[in-house]
Amino acid sequence: MRNQLTGWMLGVVASCAGLAMAADAPDASLRAGALAAGVPVDARLFLEVRDAAGLSHTPAGEALGEVLAWLMAQVKSDKKGQVAGDKGWRQLFAGALGLKDDRVVELLLSGRIAVAADRWEDLSAAILLAEPADVALLEQILAPSRVATRQGERVRRYRLGRNQELVCDDRIVVVGRFKGEHDLYPRTLKLLESDRGVCLADLAEFRERANEVPPGARAFLYIGSNLRSGAVAEASAAGWSLLGPQLKATAMSVQLSARGLVMETTGRRVTPLTSMPAAHEPPVDMMLFLPSSAVAAWTYPVDYAGELRHLRSARPQGAVSFYLQVLELGMQPNVIETGLVSHLKGDTVFMIGRLPVQPRGAARDQDTILMPTFALLVGVDDTEIVDGTLEEMAANLLRLANLPAGPNSRVAIHSETLSAADEATIIRSIPLVNLLPAGTVRDLLESVELSWTVADQKLVVATHRETVRQIVRAFRGETPLMPADAIQQAMRRERSPRRVPEMVFVAQPGAVAEMIDSWLGYVERSHPEMLEPQWWRQMRRQYGGSQVQLGIRPATGTAAGVVLVSQTIPKFPAHGRLMPGDEIIAIDGRPLAPERPMQSLRDGIITRANDDRLRLTIKRRGREMVVDIPMPVSNSPADQVHPLDLLRQFSKLSKRFALASYVTWQPSREHVQTRLELRLAPDAIPAPGRSPAADEKASAGGVGPDDFGARRDVVPPPSDPGLSASPRRRSPAQSSSR
Repeated sequence: MRNQLTGWMLGVVASCAGLAMAADAPDASLRAGALAAGVPVDARLFLEVRDAAGLSHTPAGEALGEVLAWLMAQVKSDKKGQVAGDKGWRQLFAGALGLKDDRVVELLLSGRIAVAADRWEDLSAAILLAEPADVALLEQILAPSRVATRQGERVRRYRLGRNQELVCDDRIVVVGRFKGEHDLYPRTLKLLESDRGVCLADLAEFRERANEVPPGARAFLYIGSNLRSGAVAEASAAGWSLLGPQLKATAMSVQLSARGLVMETTGRRVTPLTSMPAAHEPPVDMMLFLPSSAVAAWTYPVDYAGELRHLRSARPQGAVSFYLQVLELGMQPNVIETGLVSHLKGDTVFMIGRLPVQPRGAARDQDTILMPTFALLVGVDDTEIVDGTLEEMAANLLRLANLPAGPNSRVAIHSETLSAADEATIIRSIPLVNLLPAGTVRDLLESVELSWTVADQKLVVATHRETVRQIVRAFRGETPLMPADAIQQAMRRERSPRRVPEMVFVAQPGAVAEMIDSWLGYVERSHPEMLEPQWWRQMRRQYGGSQVQLGIRPATGTAAGVVLVSQTIPKFPAHGRLMPGDEIIAIDGRPLAPERPMQSLRDGIITRANDDRLRLTIKRRGREMVVDIPMPVSNSPADQVHPLDLLRQFSKLSKRFALASYVTWQPSREHVQTRLELRLAPDAIPAPGRSPAADEKASAGGVGPDDFGARRDVVPPPSDPGLSASPRRRSPAQSSSR
């Protein structure tokens, strides 16, 4: 989850940063990465914007400002880890840095700025670097808060707030906080005070990436491998990424057009390829016939046979090997390879769609939400063999799905025909509700299932049967299609490498925002408990419960409702606070269950009232007493940020764009090139003579009863003129019949 969050946020930052680029002639003296001279050499994340003062001149610049404010808010967030979304980005920025004087904010944002961090997990210790137009005036305003320093020190330090400082060295201004002596800000301070310190700009890898950025780019994002510390080992080359290979160093640059932006990226693989992949055309023709419910789709050359061999050999006695054996139970040896994988041909198309669904317990039509669906399509060379193999494997998969089910909640394979006119095409589905935890999550995701069909020489697998039906019907020309504009946009080849693309991605960000807003509206109406940070903390504890340990060894044969401490484990929370012989009888004031006290203790740890401590009631030598046990608290931004706030920010940014496309190339065994193109939504383009703020329109959230009706199951979406207004395309079946 953290890696997905990392990839998404860096993508948003880079995308928005692109829109901050000006159309004026580039100044060769303003090279990319200039502020890296004030960053220690082992920092891995560096985002620089050349003209912060110009961000408010464009809608996308405002979006970038909001992202920068969010990033800095992680350095100084409130108790809930939230950022109020109704303030301007400059006010958010000022609050995050502990700045109360608007003049200081204006000066800090008057020139080039950058955000640097050791890595995403350490974003709470990030620093801001700035190159103000008037450093002397900035220091004059801050003079009352100057920190006394030793004579001869090269920098001046100013106190901004609790543990937060601003430091100047005549050119660069750095804002950060003291969290630990090895964090980025203290190391930056030592670098600025040193004559011989090594900075990020001295790193050959950084210079190589920065030199690839066109001189006119207003934004530069560097994601490094930190080769000096050997941290590249954490980015394992095993496996593959759905949106491209894993890279250890990347640089991004941007060009702006009247309708949007084009952002080009270069990077190096974690491990170079042993040989160049065979040139191939991605199946763009398959993407041309996706249904109008698709909000994003991409191609990827998945080596299913190689991935399956890797899974079997990596952990021959592990859980993956066990599940593979269960799937093949009672079948021919290696049937997954011979009956399925060997018959999959060509690149895979992955699709994210949306379906209107009414969750369990919904009593009103307005509680319909747009459920995200996931699907994959891949060609097959023998429909009959693949279909038969999947049918046998499904019976074994059903056994797995029913393992945690009670006698009254077992599920069965559901089979239905594609339509009344086509009874030969069968869609099969297995509900996955038994694999979900009881409660709000199950209510929201109850409709999720594993659905598939083999039709028209294609295998289609999805999380909802209606998505499978829409995909098949779209290929047959029987339902509205996703607009072709995004695909045509992706395949344009200005300044592209000579090789054909390895992967093509297209999306409709506005449709993604509608889907997010429908979820947020439903949560606010029907599950207000999810708005509270405590709900998410308990959810994280529930899924990570095995990692939260008190650190005791219980004795056996104790009394009912009592956990007798036999021993405490060094370096765990209970060590030094509980003693051998202590009897734990309650947690946070709740007595332990008489019949299962140890399980009751584990459950209490997960659902404890406070993140940072646990209150135990114990008996020690016959005397009852209360002991507070300090508990470790995660400092990761991913754990501190409220997920719903993150979704709101993402929805707000997505509404600025109508279409998105992303293409990757492999020009050599080591290097990868990509191009991201974003087209502004009409509402995000200011009218002539008007400011961006005057043209900004509010977007309504949620889905009303007039949109989809009041059914309690998945409802096929009606024809959407906004989604289907694209050039008329003949389906593959129609094309072949002419």
